[in-house]
Amino acid sequence: MAGRLAAFDDATEKLLWPEKRLSHYQYSEADHSWSPTDLTAAVWKTDRPTELRIPEAYVPDLLAGVLGYRSALIIGYPWLLPSLVGAAALLVLLLGSARGRTGLRVLGAFGVAAALLLSVATYFAAGQRGDLAIGPIPEGTPVNLLANFDVNKANKADLVRLVIKVKTLLAAMKAQNVTGGAAVTRLEREVGSQLLHLSKSPDLIEDRGHWFGTQLPDSDKQDLIAFMKTF
Repeated sequence: MAGRLAAFDDATEKLLWPEKRLSHYQYSEADHSWSPTDLTAAVWKTDRPTELRIPEAYVPDLLAGVLGYRSALIIGYPWLLPSLVGAAALLVLLLGSARGRTGLRVLGAFGVAAALLLSVATYFAAGQRGDLAIGPIPEGTPVNLLANFDVNKANKADLVRLVIKVKTLLAAMKAQNVTGGAAVTRLEREVGSQLLHLSKSPDLIEDRGHWFGTQLPDSDKQDLIAFMKTF
């Protein structure tokens, strides 16, 4: 309860006293309005290289939300489909070897490789291949660029492509040792507009533009806060 009240006090004070907000505003006596002087401080940014980590137990739910369906067969028996594909591939490989058919041997070899890759995918989809980590996200990245992602704003194919693009870009920057401001600039240039388009709140600036009660005397503001606590 104490923590909730502290959060309430913090929010209402920033609502009623704009000068307490992270963004900087100046009040004009001439037209009785507030105008921004510096909004950069109000953009929450990562203060160190970090990553977005999804525990493996939630991976099936994540994929179900993105793809629009859940496979109970894969989740319950992740070994089944790779085993069937692998068995069929081995039969083709053996048949090709017995008959001296190079084409069948090549097809069987590709089938075995496909079964191995499929086993990785099915065990991942079942939440049995470890956490899903997206990163490293460079220092200085706006937090809300990734935190407000709305999976319902895009069709599933575009959403999957964007997630793969972000993950690939972050991995490439890590391999190329692109860090700091250069990494943030590249991230915003290559995927920033797409991420904002799929954001639930495509505005990176916190505490923007609400002026209710800002012109009241301080004593009235304090009384208003006390009164709202009774709601």
